[in-house]
Amino acid sequence: MLKKRLILLVPLLALFAFVATTEERAEAADVAPAVEGEIFDGQRPGTSIVSGSMYSGGQALKFSSPVTATAEVTFSSPGDVTLLASSKQTGGPPTLSVNGSRPQEIRNTGRPVAYTFDVNLPAGPHTISVTAANTGQGRNPFVDLASFPASGGGPGPGGDSDGDGVPDASDNCPDVPNSNQNDRDNDGIGNRCDDGSPPPPPPPPPPPSNWDCQGNQITPGEDLDSIINNDSSGATRFCVHAGTYQVSTQATLKTGDKLEGEPGPAPTAVGPARKPTPVVKLVGTSSDNVLRADGNGISITWVDITGARGTGIGTGAIAAGSAGSDFLVQFARIHNNATLGISNMKGRVFDSEFFSNSESSSAQGVNASAVKGITEFEAWRVYVHDEQGNGLWCDGGCANDSARANGFWVHDSVVVNSGRAGIRFENSPNQALFENNEVHGNGRTEHRGGIDIRDSQNALVRNNILSDNNGIGVRATDSGRSDRVNLSNILVEGNDLGGDRIINCGGPVVCSGNTNVGSR
Repeated sequence: MLKKRLILLVPLLALFAFVATTEERAEAADVAPAVEGEIFDGQRPGTSIVSGSMYSGGQALKFSSPVTATAEVTFSSPGDVTLLASSKQTGGPPTLSVNGSRPQEIRNTGRPVAYTFDVNLPAGPHTISVTAANTGQGRNPFVDLASFPASGGGPGPGGDSDGDGVPDASDNCPDVPNSNQNDRDNDGIGNRCDDGSPPPPPPPPPPPSNWDCQGNQITPGEDLDSIINNDSSGATRFCVHAGTYQVSTQATLKTGDKLEGEPGPAPTAVGPARKPTPVVKLVGTSSDNVLRADGNGISITWVDITGARGTGIGTGAIAAGSAGSDFLVQFARIHNNATLGISNMKGRVFDSEFFSNSESSSAQGVNASAVKGITEFEAWRVYVHDEQGNGLWCDGGCANDSARANGFWVHDSVVVNSGRAGIRFENSPNQALFENNEVHGNGRTEHRGGIDIRDSQNALVRNNILSDNNGIGVRATDSGRSDRVNLSNILVEGNDLGGDRIINCGGPVVCSGNTNVGSR
């Protein structure tokens, strides 16, 4: 778990330790010596060798076309093939197969994890053929290391003690099933074996085929804001049926209230993000805010919100300044509001889409963004596009929230085509973590870049895919103002810059293992 003000080089050192441990264990159990990915026909058309600190030996083989790369191996006994692999996933995951085996989708976007292919090759010399498919622009698999566990499974060398499909030789938690190999704190120990790793966010539940919301039923034609504002029963679940609702007065949710829209179809994937299609539409007609969260235990799910008129501080489709740390917005589509999608955000926003907020020109440079907080918040699998201001923004100190172990945490999200910064962390001594995001086409009107760290400290930017952000992928700068935080302890590592550059590596900004870094 990332700790407040922790020196951010620690996870990097742990990552090196993990790679070394994985290789040592693989060598001890393999029926043939492990082969680095870059050895697999690195000069074949459609492949290339890339560098990065997350890779064993500092290099890996990248597939940019549906081609096959090979290496020669001699087995001492029957064996299978395990690839340490990762991918970029714009438009869906690519696949890898080995010697004609069933293709496997490569779904992890960060550090490579183990994928085992049951080929059961006999002892003797073999040509190992790795074939990529479903590749394309921004959709590329990377092979870091190939190892060769003995066929047959079961405990012992080459076996799979926990039966999770990952051989012991490369399993970061060999005694407890953990096929996805998640390791949130990058200490080389899988989450399920590590008391120090925070649990992963819960997966989004699929939309129920037979919605059965038990609570205060709201149907089209009823006055939604009046029903919510006049409810005095406490901790009410408002079950809003499909339809369009005109909201003339801010509807205020109180402690324990749940606003649950009737679920729409399953969200579609946009890279790592999710794009929901709510069938409940809330349209503001005259109020500054459409919804307000006032208290702990509040959630808002499966709604489309538009038409908030307010342009002042704390206004937006959802005003969250009085919400608790457990506030949740999920499966929401928030768009075409005067100033903000969510103002003074706290808590978590998951699986949601934001676009064309901050339509008022008076909001530019003040609070114009899809989501803005002055307290640490988490954004996961969020799709933000075509905002006039910033995309996701934490400012005003980005105050510490003890419920946010990673601080201002944006991960597995897509942020594109913002007028200003895609992701902005400003004037904070606390903590931020930006990982596994796709950030493209930002900084159209102000050259702030894809990820912009301004007068802040303790930020880690890793494993992101960036490009076309007006030439600036990541920017970390200090204004020099005495009334603001000094820039300190920034780590930018393992990102694909797509030709964009990093501004101000050196001094308080450590840059390591980044690829495709531009110079313009």
